[in-house]
Amino acid sequence: MYKSVGPDNVHPKSLKECSESLSSFLAIIFVKSFITGSIPKLWSCANVVPLFKKGNKLDPTNYRPVSLTSIVGKVMERIIKDHMMVFLIENNLISKERYGFVNNKSCITNLLETLDLITQAYEEDISVDVLFLDFKKAFDSVSHSKLVKKLIRLEFVSSLLNWYDTKVISTNHCYDGNKILQEDINKLVKWSEDWLITFNESKCKVMYIGKKNIRYEYKLNNSVLTETMIENDLGIFISNNLEWKYHINSAIGEANRKLGMIKNSFEYLDEFSLKLLYKSLVRPHLEFGATVWSPFWKKDIDNLEIVQHRATRIESLRWKSYKERLKILELPTLFDRRRRGDLIQINEFSISIG
Repeated sequence: MYKSVGPDNVHPKSLKECSESLSSFLAIIFVKSFITGSIPKLWSCANVVPLFKKGNKLDPTNYRPVSLTSIVGKVMERIIKDHMMVFLIENNLISKERYGFVNNKSCITNLLETLDLITQAYEEDISVDVLFLDFKKAFDSVSHSKLVKKLIRLEFVSSLLNWYDTKVISTNHCYDGNKILQEDINKLVKWSEDWLITFNESKCKVMYIGKKNIRYEYKLNNSVLTETMIENDLGIFISNNLEWKYHINSAIGEANRKLGMIKNSFEYLDEFSLKLLYKSLVRPHLEFGATVWSPFWKKDIDNLEIVQHRATRIESLRWKSYKERLKILELPTLFDRRRRGDLIQINEFSISIG
């Protein structure tokens, strides 16, 4: 609904509001495209926008290219992807350990299940070694010809392969445990060579967890992996002592920077504008992945709440208490939102297990 348009200038809002009138015509285009293995020319084009990551803004390598393609083309991709996933799941072709691009799985469920294993080992005084591996331009480096061969081995029909080809081309704690992990690294290196993908060795690190950890040296392409005490994993900072202080402080810092930017940009903010800007620019930094790191120390709980406390102190509400301001703005406390998020996550786990 709010995605940017592609080269064909078809806005998603138009597709949504005119869906009844357009759906039959789009179905004809989709079916013909799939049967013939061809796609409309504009589906092969993209508006490339540079997205700044971090570092020196004058360095082009610090920008990530984002390709804005046709929304209509994306709709067809989604339909085909959904059918492919049904086929893969029904035939047990997807590992249970896979989280990327799988329904009902996310960064959060990945981290929750991983940290559950790590925490259990930590409480039993068992050392854990965690590897953080990163590929250089992984999505851009995938060999399309090899990927097509893999789809053939999975017995996908030829019409799907022809369409895909057109679309893509045009656009443990003992020594033995350490040895096993090193062997896994070696297998990954071999796999990356077969698939023509290279590791970004500067971003590949190892985290040692546990007071009795022997700190085994792991090698990647004959280079010893650098030890890390704190690492950003899927947007959440993990520390080797399994505490969340660093992540919480980082989240608060980023939220305060956004809040400062908002207040410096507007001489006056009404209640509606404040609520809109706060919910879209500030609060997400305080809540991303909160079911993973939700604090139990009062100091951390209070420090997070202070950000919302400051955010709601606009001129028209300055003399109201925090509780009154939240009632007027129809905002719950961050603590209540985290508790609600935990309950939702528990319910989702219960449904998936049951």
